[in-house]
Amino acid sequence: MTKVLHVVLNQVTKDTRVLKEVESLGRNGYQVTVLGVQNDAGDLPAVEAHPFFKITRIKLSTKKLPKVRLLQYLKYMEYLFRAVRFAREYSPAIIHCHDLNALPVGVLSRARQIIYDSHEFHRGRDAQGRFMNLSSGLIENLLAKRADIIITVNEEIALRLQSILGRDVSCILNADRRADLGALPGENGMTLREKLSIPKEVKIIVYAGRLFAGRGLVNLLKMVPYLKNSVVIIMGEGPFLPNLQALIEKDHLSGKVFLVPAVPYRDVSRYLSTTDLGIIPSANTSESYFLSLGNKFFHYVAAGIPVAVPERPVLRQILKKYGIGIVIDTGNPEAMAEEINRMFDNEEHYREYRARVAKAAAEFNWDNEEKKLVDLYAGLAGSKIP
Repeated sequence: MTKVLHVVLNQVTKDTRVLKEVESLGRNGYQVTVLGVQNDAGDLPAVEAHPFFKITRIKLSTKKLPKVRLLQYLKYMEYLFRAVRFAREYSPAIIHCHDLNALPVGVLSRARQIIYDSHEFHRGRDAQGRFMNLSSGLIENLLAKRADIIITVNEEIALRLQSILGRDVSCILNADRRADLGALPGENGMTLREKLSIPKEVKIIVYAGRLFAGRGLVNLLKMVPYLKNSVVIIMGEGPFLPNLQALIEKDHLSGKVFLVPAVPYRDVSRYLSTTDLGIIPSANTSESYFLSLGNKFFHYVAAGIPVAVPERPVLRQILKKYGIGIVIDTGNPEAMAEEINRMFDNEEHYREYRARVAKAAAEFNWDNEEKKLVDLYAGLAGSKIP
């Protein structure tokens, strides 16, 4: 059985791409371990067994140091030391490195074969600043040469990386598995509408994802007063949650905006399936955002609901091809509401959107992406299962 090590610099609790990939590989006969890091509280299992893979978490002695840049570098150096040591002892046939910060582990561990899985366009992130983006580009140029296979999350980023790196870059979409849209788990079969006592005639707009600054959530709230007969559900967790709670209270949006805790990634589509529109409110504040597709998009499609998305090449291309939603100006809350109101006002067109989403879901699903992933693994020299 071929040993595979997936390396990621997070706790491996909510990284849906990693979890789907390792489960798929395990189902197809690979012996898979995921190497992540322990959380701040230190209360996650050091070793966690799943039916098709295992998770091992590194505990960092520097983890509780303040989050200032110099100390963050120190934490990363400790992580590299421990991760490389683990990788050398585990001695996998393939190391699958998720994102640029994990790629040095594959290179420094002298892995026999390396897969570089870029979850975003790293040299175009707004949070890093120009110097860090330049540094990311130089590091990626250097280390990506050592990778046997490079994959990323959509065709737009794949084309950019191909032109920069001069290498073939494969695309594995972060699509959801085909959704079982039955009763909600542990909720006595209640839908979100029923649980929140939202009347049948009121449309539900949903945001499902992590709650961070810069995700367009402030403008999403500013949009609400302009909606005609709709409410907004924000489902997720993250450091921006207290800010949202404060804004909802300040602007008297209670009863128009509902905050719902995050649910396991396998259940997201079921929860969303009885809503009416999935929204991606983030602005194109960086090249990385501009080229992105977003996990939320796939949750919405799997749930069978139309989408309202920002102006991005990959999203506009999909909407043009499949006709499953609308493009909105995420920088203008009033204009966002007008577009959504117009969509809901035309019941016939809305039903057409919904019917086309069901067809698109047959193409945008993990069953198709899993086949591509397994084929890439099988194509690696010596990695094919006997």
